[in-house]
Amino acid sequence: MATIGIDLGTTFSCVAIVGPQNEPEPIPNNFGNRIMPSVVAYDPRNPSVLIGETAQNAAVMPTNVIYDAKRMIGRQFNDKSVQDDKKLWPFEVVEKEGKPHVKLTHNGNERLISPEEISSSVLKEIKAIAEHYLGKSIIGAVITVPAYFNHRQRAETMKAAELAGLIVLRLINEPTAAAIAYGQKDNLDGKTVMIYDLGGGTFDVSIVKGEAKSLHVISIAGHNHLGYRINPDEAVALGASLLADDLDKYPDIEDNVKTNKGGAFQNDVGIVGIAKNSNSNPPKDRHNYTCNIRDIIPLSIGLGLRGGKFLRVIERFQEYPCEFEEPLFTAYDNQNGSVSGIYEGESANIDNNVKFGEVMLKLDGKNTKRGYPLKVTFEIDINGILNVTKEEVKTGKKAEIQMRYDGKAHSEDDVEKIVEEAKRHEREDKEFLELIEKRDLFEDQIYDIKANLENQPGKEEAMKLIRKYLNWSDKLPKNIAEYDPKLEEFNREISQHL
Repeated sequence: MATIGIDLGTTFSCVAIVGPQNEPEPIPNNFGNRIMPSVVAYDPRNPSVLIGETAQNAAVMPTNVIYDAKRMIGRQFNDKSVQDDKKLWPFEVVEKEGKPHVKLTHNGNERLISPEEISSSVLKEIKAIAEHYLGKSIIGAVITVPAYFNHRQRAETMKAAELAGLIVLRLINEPTAAAIAYGQKDNLDGKTVMIYDLGGGTFDVSIVKGEAKSLHVISIAGHNHLGYRINPDEAVALGASLLADDLDKYPDIEDNVKTNKGGAFQNDVGIVGIAKNSNSNPPKDRHNYTCNIRDIIPLSIGLGLRGGKFLRVIERFQEYPCEFEEPLFTAYDNQNGSVSGIYEGESANIDNNVKFGEVMLKLDGKNTKRGYPLKVTFEIDINGILNVTKEEVKTGKKAEIQMRYDGKAHSEDDVEKIVEEAKRHEREDKEFLELIEKRDLFEDQIYDIKANLENQPGKEEAMKLIRKYLNWSDKLPKNIAEYDPKLEEFNREISQHL
């Protein structure tokens, strides 16, 4: 199987292969250019779809020439960056199911085209360029993405590749791919280097340490919406091609990447085994720094609990692949379902974080008490894509994450600013957590009394009183000073029924 490395860029894209001399090389397109504009044009009168330079020069209306799909992919329509950009784009962008879609006329029909479909057209052209150059079919590819791409953006990129007929061998962060290319020319063992990728739509910086021919990403920073019409460095595609070549030659390498089951990854493990049942050094024809690449997540990931509390499951800068498990408990008696939003961010309050998914588990709920045990598992795979499973401990019934586009509008693309904003609101977060804890303690005492009374005859008025106070606390009154007097009030009233 022939494999390629692809830098799917905002403004330009590049494809590379590893040549006969075991060196990476970019592939020129039909115009002799080693980078291709990430532009797609749709003919309003016939089925033609034009890509690259042909699209740029097409004699079609500007409303049908689409670019910057990478700025839209995996985002919500109401995100600030999408709303700002759509004021500048000549084509029309509308909302469909929370996602941005391009509205245009193609082949005489009005169409709504998703960002992943536009990106798939670019990938199809890249695949065709490589197949023409090599004279053979291409199936597998390593595709680069910005270091700050979240789960939705990575998943939609994978979908675009699937639509283009490509099997993604690996999604790899752009600065990491550039580090692989750099390491092919210069020994990185024992060195700590800064790799930056300033492209047409994102600016990524990674601090990378080379150890025993492996790469360990120490820190990442950058901006998800910075850069404009700047050619991306071909090194990103070259690094991707080196990894693609090795994944093709040694397909078992990913089978031996150990999943981190929580806690810090042991950074001194050196090279993970290349083939099954083998702990030997990698073959001499392997490329440098492709067999143990450890990228990290830019922001903490977790789920929303009742009241808006953010349960941080995976901490910022955690290396992946990794897997973490957390116990959960129902908040009500006879609860018939558990719905949790999935968020990334650094605030204790989900209102200040970014929602990108949801997991909903249906429960029988009959005769179950508050505190009925559930558990949630967060797993990030080798491509940086998150899978979340919520499970009913008693029955083993499970539900998995579904991507959603119904969160609050995302207004910040500089991840460091997101972190700084969370630090500035540490006091508010502390007060918010104290409020949640106070409400929980309030309800714990009421539920204890409820458990003692509910099966006794003639306690209907008492149960009515209990429901009244639980309904009050369920609204999470924001004044923490109200809870103690309210509990005293409840105890006075309920004492008449004990």
